[in-house]
Amino acid sequence: MFFQRAHHASLELFTKGLSIQDQYTEVLQEYLKDSHLLCVFVLLSHPAARGELRLKSTDPKVPPILTSNYLTESEDVATLMRGIRYIESLEQTKAFQDHLAEIARIPIKECDQIENYRSEEYWRCYAKYFTVTCYHQSGTVKMGPDYDNEACVSQRLKVHGLENLRVADASIMPAVVSANTNAATVMIGERAAHFIQEDYQGEAVGANGGLWVPHMHADEF
Repeated sequence: MFFQRAHHASLELFTKGLSIQDQYTEVLQEYLKDSHLLCVFVLLSHPAARGELRLKSTDPKVPPILTSNYLTESEDVATLMRGIRYIESLEQTKAFQDHLAEIARIPIKECDQIENYRSEEYWRCYAKYFTVTCYHQSGTVKMGPDYDNEACVSQRLKVHGLENLRVADASIMPAVVSANTNAATVMIGERAAHFIQEDYQGEAVGANGGLWVPHMHADEF
């Protein structure tokens, strides 16, 4: 994400969306007074750690309890460290040096006590403060066979043990795509519509195997 010099409102909106603490946003805003700012992310697409979603109430309007469990698996931390080292290597490229680009230091009380700035120990500390969600929580209602104790819905998206309840969103993904989940989620919805029409009509539709888009006639309402 690139921010032009003095474009403070854009940076404020960005950091608020990531729930970055105000004290660190203020540091970035200071840098932005005199310099352009490039925010580079190390994206962990397939974490080894697994979060947990629990119901807080029987009232469906009450938000559930979501525990992310970020950084609880050493494998994930090691992957993030490799990504950070790659970002550091960009600092040595001609393109970055031509623009006098360097990694901005953000004062963090705990991490600043580490003697060797930008050591692995330092970056592991840094990761605790700047690891954030990438918005696409998925897989809380996994699709799988009924003998899989972790599976919640069948291959036709029906909730196991129930007859007429389906789930049609990113929560059914047994493995998450290595990209934005939007397109995949739209396709899940299309498949759900296909399955519902098949069950309603009692016959297969869209036999060509392509995406099926439902068409309604006035007399069907």
